[in-house]
Amino acid sequence: MKKRFSIILIVCMLFSLFACGSPQSVEVNRALPEEEVTEAVVEETATADVSEEEITEEEKKTEQVVVSSGELFAGHETIYAPPMTEDSTFEIFYLDVGQGDASCILCDGQAMLIDGGAGSESDKIYSFLKAHDIGHLDYIVATHPDADHIGGLAGALNYATVGTAYCTVKEYQSEPFNDFLKYLGQRDAQITVPKAGETFYLGCAKVTIVYPEAGETRTDNTSIMLRIQYGETSFLFTGDCEIRDEAAALSTDYDLKSDVLKVAHHGSGSSTGPLLLKYVRPKYAVISVGGTNNYGHPTETVLTRLRQWKVSLFRTDMQGDIHCTSNGADIIFDVEKNADIDTYTAAGGYQNYLDAQAAAAAEASKPSEIPLVEQTPQPTEEDLEKTTPEEPEARVTYIANLNTKKFHKPTCASVDRMNEANKWYFTGTREELINQGYDPCKNCNP
Repeated sequence: MKKRFSIILIVCMLFSLFACGSPQSVEVNRALPEEEVTEAVVEETATADVSEEEITEEEKKTEQVVVSSGELFAGHETIYAPPMTEDSTFEIFYLDVGQGDASCILCDGQAMLIDGGAGSESDKIYSFLKAHDIGHLDYIVATHPDADHIGGLAGALNYATVGTAYCTVKEYQSEPFNDFLKYLGQRDAQITVPKAGETFYLGCAKVTIVYPEAGETRTDNTSIMLRIQYGETSFLFTGDCEIRDEAAALSTDYDLKSDVLKVAHHGSGSSTGPLLLKYVRPKYAVISVGGTNNYGHPTETVLTRLRQWKVSLFRTDMQGDIHCTSNGADIIFDVEKNADIDTYTAAGGYQNYLDAQAAAAAEASKPSEIPLVEQTPQPTEEDLEKTTPEEPEARVTYIANLNTKKFHKPTCASVDRMNEANKWYFTGTREELINQGYDPCKNCNP
């Protein structure tokens, strides 16, 4: 009996060597305590610098799931991990599609497209696939049916065939969604609604759907959240998930820790909460956002959160297409333009920021207009003797808001809430500012 047991044990150990790479452990976060989920929903922003020591020992504890024999389980199916060889390749293109999302992941000759930007970006998606000779997409993931994520997928399906197409819903009343369905039909494909926990492989890269759970209410911003593991490197895609969605994902046992975070909802302050960053702990982050958007994306709130975690940040509005490669151990980024720019400046869109700066500079360079005064009779000597010369009005510094056309004392509380790009530091008289069309603040009475 002992001899038979030893033989079985040896066979299992040898069989485990055929897994992708050497036998490895995948860390799975424990479910979060209920009070921490509540914190993720209500907390607007982190208020202090964070450090490794702030994570308690209890929070650092993880369960270990040993992956052996190349077998991984998704639902009731057994999936065999393809081996990672010396010839394996992995790269991600975060495409600049303005105020939208589109990312293409290539691994070992297979391709997955996550979102496609708005319908106006269909030509760009088509051209990208053609330039990279991607005639077949093994997977399309429409994270949710919003037009700025799904519109450009028509361009993808005009060029490429598709294997599996995922979305949070099968029905949605919008023209971009109906176009998506039409072109899927022309490719003999249809939408599959995934369930959290499903796993599939793109080449040697393991892809896990981590949100939403089956039966989760599909709101506009409830998006598919997925994690990609390639060797020892990992990547998290979040669609337009908001803090409530993040909290729901964190309350599961799925591993969310990732080296690269695709920031949710174009940098909206209602996403990428402090608790998500605490558990994901990204080294890099990518924001896909339009340079001229009307939403204030990315918000200073999200930039502050990322800055506090010392995340290396890339932005499509500043740097165009962003290319990321991994060899399974190291991650390298290169960008289309502005490689050395400070990506933590210019909240609200880079072009908006440049336009505001240019407007402020132009306004500051304008000569002050001197109002015309009516001619008055020359004073007599007697008048001069009776009149005490008035002191000229003092020149002081005011802070004017280029947007609201109001000016304030530097100590006014409104100044702290003012967007830096809208501030104009003006030194002169109160009357000069009024003559230039600015009104005094009614709170500080400058």
